Formats: sequence, structure tokens, C-alpha cells
Amino acid sequence: MHVLCFNVRGLDLRWGEVCPLVKKYRFDIMVLGEVGHVDFYLLGAAFTNYRIFYQAGENAHGDVLVLIHYDIPTTRISCSLPNVCVIDLLLEQTIRLTAIYAPASKSWEWIDLSSFITNRCTITGDFKIDIEKDGEKAERLLEWMYSCCLDPFVPDSNTSLRSDRTIDYALAAGVNISIQTCEDDTCSDHQLLLMVLVCDTVLKLEGSRIIWSIFSLMLSYTFEYCGKEWIAESYDITYKRLISFIVLLAARCTQYLPLKRTRPSVPPELIKLLRQSRSLSYKAKRKGDSILRQEARHLRNVARYELKRYQQYRLTQQLKKRHVSGECSTVFWSKTKRHVRTTSSSLRGFLLPNGEIIKDPQAMVDTEQIIMKLYLKHR
Repeated sequence: MHVLCFNVRGLDLRWGEVCPLVKKYRFDIMVLGEVGHVDFYLLGAAFTNYRIFYQAGENAHGDVLVLIHYDIPTTRISCSLPNVCVIDLLLEQTIRLTAIYAPASKSWEWIDLSSFITNRCTITGDFKIDIEKDGEKAERLLEWMYSCCLDPFVPDSNTSLRSDRTIDYALAAGVNISIQTCEDDTCSDHQLLLMVLVCDTVLKLEGSRIIWSIFSLMLSYTFEYCGKEWIAESYDITYKRLISFIVLLAARCTQYLPLKRTRPSVPPELIKLLRQSRSLSYKAKRKGDSILRQEARHLRNVARYELKRYQQYRLTQQLKKRHVSGECSTVFWSKTKRHVRTTSSSLRGFLLPNGEIIKDPQAMVDTEQIIMKLYLKHR
């Protein structure tokens, strides 16, 4: 899903910026901070394909506005905190979106948001805190992030044009986010943030993978031909042909497989431990504290040990249930069948009851005849 996060500092002043952005990028979700006075009649007429969620602030210049496309099912979560709007995105796996504007004069603390944290959630907006530069304030925010197992997703460039700080970003748990600033001109003193939330909106029954060895081999065959084409043809024409070839080749080298035959996912409690390990490592790197670095290393080793132990447990379960119909046997045989080969064994000799070993072929045939006659006689 494509998300716009923008501190407009007065929606009535930035109306001419927001509308062209929506037409240009076709966002699924828009998070607007410091919207001030809102004309809901005009807003509904301009954005007919969006649901509108509004949370009042503590002064005339605050307020948070969230617009979500009608294609995304949603439900709003009750929240009395000013400048905090909490919405559940009812996808295949529910994602909780919390849009905030957090000025220094806010009446609530970070811990007040803890009740809205879930296993799959994201908090985005204007935090008014640069987690790299703002000392004690950043420390309090990082402590709360660590306690809630939230990972920061921060753009590479500054978002505050007035103070050269990065104060607009996203926090997330169980959700992968790509984030960057937008290069479009703005009259606001905040850069626009463009985000992509990676999530599944429908239940997937099939997975896929590209067989890169075949992909690379086919590219090596066409390397010389492509080099000649670059010289003989127009760059634009050759580039389009090359891109089309690569896309078609990737599709041809893609192998599809049922997801039920893939390994099971890591349990939530282990995912939480891994997130804690990453969060503490980030905090140790920022502070440069040797004691904190040792603690982060210890937690990382614990997480790795628990992951390895879980994988060993799953392997044991698969071995026990390999002959029973179900998920474990399906995963086990789909992984082991590649190591099974059809072979024909040959007899090297017979071991007689008296301990003698016969290796002569004729003697082995005679012995086999005697044994078969005795067997047929006593049937």
C-alpha cells in the first residue's frame, strides 16, 4: 500500500499541493498533520473515493486527518488522546495504523500509546523528535520503542526544512516499510514522506521463486548479442527490448509451489524476541555504550539459540509424523524427495546359517534354488 505522510501546517493553505499529489501518486492512505480548520464538505467532494478520519488537537493549529481509499476495509479504534487517530486496516492480517502529531506541548506521554500496540502495527506522523540528535527527548522515545518492540523506519534525508532534523518517520512492529522523502516542491516547512507498506491483502495459496542459475545462464548467452545491439540500434529502442526480455525471462524462470509445502512461519513470541534484539542493537549503536552493546549481543545470541532450537523441534516433529497425513509429513517429504534416488541393488554374496559366506555366482544360484524348493514345499 502506498502512503503519503505530510505535515501540511494548515490544509487550507496547502490545498493546491495535496490535490495534485493525490492525482499524481494515487495514494491508498494519506496521513496529514497540523491540518487546522477543515471544510469537511469540500474535503468529501474532492476525495470521493476516500474514507475520512479526523482527530482534533489541543489548539487551532493541530488536528490529524487520515484519508483511506474505499477499497481498503477499515474500522476506527476509540482513542481520546488529542492528535492521535487509530485505525485498523482489515486486510488478510489486520494492521493497526496510528497517525500522530506530537508537539512538545502535548498533554499525553509515549506510554499512553502502548495500549494501541499490536503484533502488526505502524505509527507514523510528525514526532517532533530526531532520534539521532535530540538527546534526552530521543532517549525517552527510544526507551518506549524498546519496551514495545517497535522498529524505526527513518528516511535518509532531513524532513524538517527549518531545523535540518529528521522528525517525520514511522515506527512499526510486524510490518515492513519502505520510506523516502518526496522531491516535489512544497511551501510547508516539512518534506513530504512517501511510504510503502508491504502486506498481503488476499490469502495467497501459491508461492514463487526464480531459479537464478538458469536466469544467469540465459543472460550469459545473450550478452554478446546485446552488446552489438547497443552499438547498432538507438539506445531507447535497445533499452526497451532488453527490459522486455529480462521481464519475460524472469517469468519463464519462475517456479510456483503450494505454500503448504513451504516451511512453517516463526511463532509470534520468537518474532517478538528477534525484534527486541534488533531494537536494542540499534539503541546500543546510537549511544555507543559498551555495556549496552554487550547486553544487545547477549540478547541476539539468545534469539539465535531459540530460533535454532525451534527449527530442531520442527524437524523432530516432522520425523515423528512423516508417515501421518498432515502438514508435517507434507513439508518433510517435499524437502527429502530430492535426496531419494531410484537404484537397483546387486547381491554380493550369501551368508549361510553356519557362518560361511558364498560369493561364487553359480554357488549362489544353486543355494537360492534349494532355499526356494524348501520354501515352496512347506507352504
